[in-house]
Amino acid sequence: MSAASLNKQIIAITGATATGKSKLALNLAEALIKQKRANRVFLLSVDSRQVYRGLETLTAATIPHGWQLNNSKPYPYLSHPQLAISLHGVSIIPIWQDWSPAHLQKLYLHIKQQLQNNDFLILVGGTGFYHRQLNQPAATLFIKPNLTLRQQLNKKSVSFLQEQLQQLDPEKLAAMNQSDVKNPRRLIRAIEVAKALQKDHVGKTSSEQEEHWPLNIHLTLNKKEQAEQIKRRVAERYQDALHEVRACVKQYKLSAELPAASAIGFKELLDHIEQRTSLQASVLAWQKAEIQYSKRQATWWKKINNLKNFAADDPELLTKTLELVL
Repeated sequence: MSAASLNKQIIAITGATATGKSKLALNLAEALIKQKRANRVFLLSVDSRQVYRGLETLTAATIPHGWQLNNSKPYPYLSHPQLAISLHGVSIIPIWQDWSPAHLQKLYLHIKQQLQNNDFLILVGGTGFYHRQLNQPAATLFIKPNLTLRQQLNKKSVSFLQEQLQQLDPEKLAAMNQSDVKNPRRLIRAIEVAKALQKDHVGKTSSEQEEHWPLNIHLTLNKKEQAEQIKRRVAERYQDALHEVRACVKQYKLSAELPAASAIGFKELLDHIEQRTSLQASVLAWQKAEIQYSKRQATWWKKINNLKNFAADDPELLTKTLELVL
């Protein structure tokens, strides 16, 4: 199968938080199968935090009722009880394990290699950076951890790490968001990559691996409606999410520096659990953080060309999407 033909079988459904990406993906997959336009449909969550088991409510991971768990390698997945639809990248690793673009890339390639004629792969998620890494993987993606360097840097302060990165790669430091620039783990990885680039003279992108998806369905909502939708979703989830975070802290003594703890809402609920804020204040802080994140997502996607933009509340959304699928 040619690369061009294979790319026609890959669909991206993107958009900011609370635009209904997962719902559309599931409806599209079912329609493709029932209309006999697809033999199989693979759904892959392109999200940096929905991979964690035990935080499904916090991360708003979509696990359809009645789907069956398959403990396959390299990662488990869920399958539709009746149709040839599988869901990958959701609730597959423990909360203490790291999940990077390199991990996602390996899972993506594993699924992509299984595609046959009349199969589709639907990529679902609002994390633009992860989509970009699948679309055009950076040459830095598979730079291996430097354990010796990490041991040395783990003892250093955040300010020291920031200064080191400023010297090595000021552009990278400037591009990091406010959360990452204060996160020792993120700073250490950035320093690690910068040093590897200096040593090996590796370019930052790999045009040889560039791909172009022919179809990227991008969902949008007006800002006011999206903010209200985010507030409703958090209000519906916070009680169960609070139990999840409490269980994580109790079982794993999960600290704010570990990968899963960077999920939006974790820090806010942890502040309540550790009696730094009231529950109401924590929920409000979570809602605010989600809204701010959605704005950053929207800004990121505005820079991407060739998006097929649709209103998320369009009653004809599924029909219009199906018309675009070859």
